Amino acid sequence: AKIAVMGPSAAINAVYYNQLQAIEDEAERDAKRQELMDEYAEDVDLFGQGRMAGAAPVGLRAGLFQPTTGYSLPEAMQVASIIANDCSPLTTQTVWSAVYAHARKRARGQGFYRLLNRMLFQAAKPDERYLVLQRFYRLPQGLIERFYAGNLTTGDKLRILAGKPPVPIRKALACVSEVRALGKN
Repeated sequence: AKIAVMGPSAAINAVYYNQLQAIEDEAERDAKRQELMDEYAEDVDLFGQGRMAGAAPVGLRAGLFQPTTGYSLPEAMQVASIIANDCSPLTTQTVWSAVYAHARKRARGQGFYRLLNRMLFQAAKPDERYLVLQRFYRLPQGLIERFYAGNLTTGDKLRILAGKPPVPIRKALACVSEVRALGKN
């Protein structure tokens, strides 16, 4: 669940960047960042560790959204289709199981989008992030459409990363490992 959007480190940096930077003492700033990351991890327990109590979470509550854009309508349509076609008999347990399996599958398949988030929020300087977006929107229309739909091909991913990067290479490479980004050295 920690990786729902961009991982706790990048999420905390994105939301609390200015507040954290205002703390002059580095140890105090690191302690506050860790406190916020721990709170984030608790809040993002999307499936209550898999327990089936009450209605199954769907949509944003289930972490079913495009990780970079936050768009959830395509995922909502897919979940509705899964429930209509794959949940027989239609019970709380079958819906929970189907939605949970779908959400886990989607989370595993969205690592590239989380990488892009980390690169945007950890590698790019805040006042230069617009350069990343400018570069992205110069890419072919079809690639951009597949990006928003969450259906990038391997070639699309390579095209997004190819060329002169709008972020420093060293900082971009530091973002590659999701495990490192989650603080699991």
